[in-house]
Amino acid sequence: MFTTETIRLKRIQLFLMQEEVRFNDIVALLCQIKGISLKDVAMNAGLSREHLYMITSGKRPVNDAVRAAFKDLLGLDPWGKD
Repeated sequence: MFTTETIRLKRIQLFLMQEEVRFNDIVALLCQIKGISLKDVAMNAGLSREHLYMITSGKRPVNDAVRAAFKDLLGLDPWGKD
């Protein structure tokens, strides 16, 4: 079940995607809104911030650890349909 905060973040994400904002910028903004840093997500996933940036910018494939870290800290998986 989604929280009100998660629904709000998902709506923001969908709006920004419709406006063709770059995915890595969307992810960074969602983290900023939630009050977490990409470094926090990277540490939770066992990666460097640089590696996480490469994943969010599409230069590396996303893995389950990264998805789980976002789900845990942000409340949603930015790559997911949920």
